[in-house]
Amino acid sequence: MDIKHLNALIAIAEAGSISRAAEQIYIAQPALSNRLGALEDELGVKLFVRSHKGVTLTDAGQKVYAHAKVIVKSANAVLEDVKESTGQPVGNVAVGCQHSLAGIIGAGIMQQVVGRYPGIKLDFRSGNTEELFKSLSNSNIDMAVVHKDVSIYKDDEKVHMESLFTASALEHHPLFEEEILFVSSEALTDQKQPGVSSIPIEALKQVRLVVPPINHAITRNLDWIASAGGVEMNYIGHSDSVDLIFKLVASGFCCSILPRQTINDLDPEGNLHYYRIDNYRIMRSITLCCSPYLHMHSSSTAVKDGVIEFVRQELVEQKTSS
Repeated sequence: MDIKHLNALIAIAEAGSISRAAEQIYIAQPALSNRLGALEDELGVKLFVRSHKGVTLTDAGQKVYAHAKVIVKSANAVLEDVKESTGQPVGNVAVGCQHSLAGIIGAGIMQQVVGRYPGIKLDFRSGNTEELFKSLSNSNIDMAVVHKDVSIYKDDEKVHMESLFTASALEHHPLFEEEILFVSSEALTDQKQPGVSSIPIEALKQVRLVVPPINHAITRNLDWIASAGGVEMNYIGHSDSVDLIFKLVASGFCCSILPRQTINDLDPEGNLHYYRIDNYRIMRSITLCCSPYLHMHSSSTAVKDGVIEFVRQELVEQKTSS
C-alpha cells in the first residue's frame, strides 16, 4: 500500500473535494485522482461518494481514513527519528486550544516551543470543545488545551459539578483551574478589603446580562446558581465572542460572567469590578488532552512537555500575582 495513495485519501477527505485537495497539496488534479483510483482498485471498494457539492467518505472510506491517519503518522515518525540523529527533535506538531485561551497562551507556547526546538514546525489552532475532540479523534491534531469540567463550591464545599467531556482513550494532563467571575464596569458593593468580594444573588435581578450562549457550560452553571437562589436572570443577549462581551461590559452596557484569566488579559489595569455571586465559587479545570498515538513522535512529546511547562508556570504565576 503506497503512502502517497494514503496521503491522497487523507487530503481529499479533509478538503471535501478532489480539486480543492489538489490545490492544497500542490499536485495536478488528474494525478491525485489516479492515486485515489489506484487505492480504490487495490482495496476493491469505493472510498468516496461523488456529488456536485464535492465528495464524502463512504463507510469503508471512513475506516480506511482512520487507519491511513495512523499509518502516515507512523511513517512520518520513522523519518523524524532518522533526522533526529543530531539529538534535536524535528517534525510537524499540531496543537489545538479553546478559543477563550488561545489569545492568552498561544503566543507563549509558540515562542517557547520554536525557541527551544528550532527543528519543530508548530501548527497552532483554536476551536471549541467539540471541534477539538473531533480533530483529536481523527488525528488531525496531536494535543489540545481544553476545559474538562466546571465545579461550583459553596463555603469550600463542592455542591455541583458538570463534566464537559469523557474520552478515556485520550491522555490527560491537568494544568490548572480558573475561576469564573461576575464582571461589572461599576462597583456593586462598598467593600474595600482586598481580594474578590461577593454580591448577593438578588442583585442580579437588577442588572442587564449578556452571557455566552444558552448551551455554554458557563451559562448553564450560572443558571444553576440562579435556580438554587430562586432568582430569574435578566438576560438581554448572548454571544460566543469573549471580546464582544468584554467590550459591552467595559462600556457600561451590561454585566457578564467571564473567566479570571480572560479578565486579567483584557483588563490588565483593573478598571472593571468582579465578584463572586452569593459566595459561590465557579471553577473550571483546564487540561491538556493528547492523542493516544503521541508517543510515536519524540517531537510531539517534546511539545507536550513544553506546553505543560509553559501553562503551569506562566498562567499560575499570573493567577497568583493578580
